Amino acid sequence: MLGVWRGRGRIVFAGLAALSAGAWGCSGLIGDFSIESASASDGGSDTGADTSPSEAGDGSAFVDGSADAPSPAPDGPSEAMADVEGGGVEGGVIEAAVDAPFDAPVDAGTPIRELYLITASGMPPQFQNDVDVVDLASGKAISDVSMNGAVAVGYGNGNVYVAQGSGRTRISILQPGTLNTVSTLLLSFDPAVAVFRPDASSVFAATAGGTIQELSLPSGSAVGASFSVPLPSGSSGSPQITGLALDPSGKFLGVTEFSGSSSSVAIVTQNTTGSWTVGMNVSSAPISGSNCSREALAPAFSPDGALLSTFDPNCGAFDVYQVAMGTFDVVASARLPRPSGTSFAVGSVWDGKGQVWAANYMDSYRTSAQGPGASFLLPNATNAGTLAVDDTRSTLYFIPYDPHSNGAYTLDLGTGAGTALNFNLALIPQGSNVTKAVYIVR
Repeated sequence: MLGVWRGRGRIVFAGLAALSAGAWGCSGLIGDFSIESASASDGGSDTGADTSPSEAGDGSAFVDGSADAPSPAPDGPSEAMADVEGGGVEGGVIEAAVDAPFDAPVDAGTPIRELYLITASGMPPQFQNDVDVVDLASGKAISDVSMNGAVAVGYGNGNVYVAQGSGRTRISILQPGTLNTVSTLLLSFDPAVAVFRPDASSVFAATAGGTIQELSLPSGSAVGASFSVPLPSGSSGSPQITGLALDPSGKFLGVTEFSGSSSSVAIVTQNTTGSWTVGMNVSSAPISGSNCSREALAPAFSPDGALLSTFDPNCGAFDVYQVAMGTFDVVASARLPRPSGTSFAVGSVWDGKGQVWAANYMDSYRTSAQGPGASFLLPNATNAGTLAVDDTRSTLYFIPYDPHSNGAYTLDLGTGAGTALNFNLALIPQGSNVTKAVYIVR
């Protein structure tokens, strides 16, 4: 049962190990899964309870039918593995996820507002990845769980979903608030990048090699066949998907790819039959007067779905495309001063004023459908951080590098100025890089 607290809100941080999309490609069909139930008291969660990490190393605990008998994570898919042919799942109805207890449920009438972020600490390839929950009302970090390989976080059906790559090949289903593991969907492929539908009814997961599969949640069954996004005509190299975005209608995917020497952007459209077709597919254009190598990342759709933006942290550039026409928008696109460095990871969000923002290194960047672009010095921006916007798109959050020490901010939508929030984020591992943010209401 979903429990809530009256008048409460939380921020949730999740750890990311998969920095390079190129290391974990899967050339075969994708869509296999199995499900493993987990105890309500997950070993990796730190809420003050007496728990110990599981052998899975990511906060997952596996049980053999009881809620208090943890065992090591399996080396491969369980007997509940469904057969997959042609990129889709056939048969193989799996057991329902465990309805684990939730602590202190009260009144379900008051929404809880949370922010889910992905963080990573340590040095590659030995990253320590965590999910941390911060109560927005009190501004205090209240839970921490290890979640190695996290690439995306979503919320729906009373569950928190974390897609995990870097060899983890799974989607973990967690309880909100406590972050105890409810169950685990084991996949036959490693998601390098993923994006959830807003209600987390499904997730689009991509291998580094360019194959995308939609999976229904919480079952994990494949929705239609998998599909690929090739490099644009005239490009050479192997496609590596670096970013996915889903438009508000759920009918368009924005995809960024890198070939090893250049980047590209594609818009993939869902047909009336439910299949997906690649439409616009273009290489990132060189920037006049600059020798910077193009690295278009962080695809994001405008709230009305009319525009798709990408941000290039190497060149300091927004590329904006008209979705309906599949054309480059000269007015909305912006070429800003080239940064003196690039961040650990880059994301972008649209606010309620029709402006798209990105954070990179020492600065935030902004443009709009009307242009022109602008850049602003970020507060406490040693290696930058990430951005998130609330459900009204009126509050823009900036979580810098090492929130344990540097806290969190809101940014003014007009001036870009930062205001420090009175948050206690001591539970978040010190020295963490913040790489992704998702604001939710439940």
